[in-house]
Amino acid sequence: MEQKNVHGDNIARDKIINNIYINTQDYQALEKELAALGIRKKKTVAKIEKYPEDYDFKMELGEINAEIEGLQEKIESFREDVFRLYETFTKIPINTERLRIAKELFDKGQFIEADVVLEAEEISSEIKQLKTAKEEKTQELAEVEESLETKANEFLVKAQLWKTFYTKKGWFQRTIEYYEKALSAAKKLEILFEYALFLQNHNQYIKAQPLYEEALQIYRKLAEENPRTYLPYVATTLNNLANLQKAKNEFGDALEKYEEALQIYRKLAEENPRTYLPYVATTLNNLAVL
Repeated sequence: MEQKNVHGDNIARDKIINNIYINTQDYQALEKELAALGIRKKKTVAKIEKYPEDYDFKMELGEINAEIEGLQEKIESFREDVFRLYETFTKIPINTERLRIAKELFDKGQFIEADVVLEAEEISSEIKQLKTAKEEKTQELAEVEESLETKANEFLVKAQLWKTFYTKKGWFQRTIEYYEKALSAAKKLEILFEYALFLQNHNQYIKAQPLYEEALQIYRKLAEENPRTYLPYVATTLNNLANLQKAKNEFGDALEKYEEALQIYRKLAEENPRTYLPYVATTLNNLAVL
């Protein structure tokens, strides 16, 4: 495996960044101020050596040292800020004229000029326009999604009609075709479940199983937010999946699904025994004959 000279890359990068910030007005101003403090410090040290008992000079030296330390921290912070800005330019796509010019100016150390190029009001105006366009597209997309669901419902009804056309030639393949067209328009839960059930009833277990599993995944998620409405659908889908896996001789998986369905039905029966106790009994029977 080819190894990169990371150390060499870092040296080159640091050299580039150094060349950038030493050309900036702010850095030059900080260095000028630091140099002036250095001269003041040198003069103050000379005074202390000449007048060692003068406490005022020692106080002044302490203040100068504190200023130098603060200024050095500013310079180090400035370097770090320049480095982070350099890293940002390497990570983002330079895909607008403003960014291209701003980067060119940044590379020359002309930070103030780069800031002027990134005109805040102009960018804000463009953002406002884009947000408006996005809202319009979102509304348009919602209308398209609604229309797709309508077409999916039409194909669902058509598929269920063809389920009854036993005397028509090719009725089975036609039914499958219309279920598939319904799903291609919108993956609605009702379509997934009805199509899976149709396939299962006609021993198309391999095709039916992923449809049930997809429906189950969606029902589980919905049941987390609204268990009263969707837990019965989770249990029904589990039961149908278990029946399918039993038919495929996948008894371990079937057992797992039956037991989970039974647990849900028992919980539902505590609140509504008239409705769900028959489901408890049916699931127990399924377990018994597994």
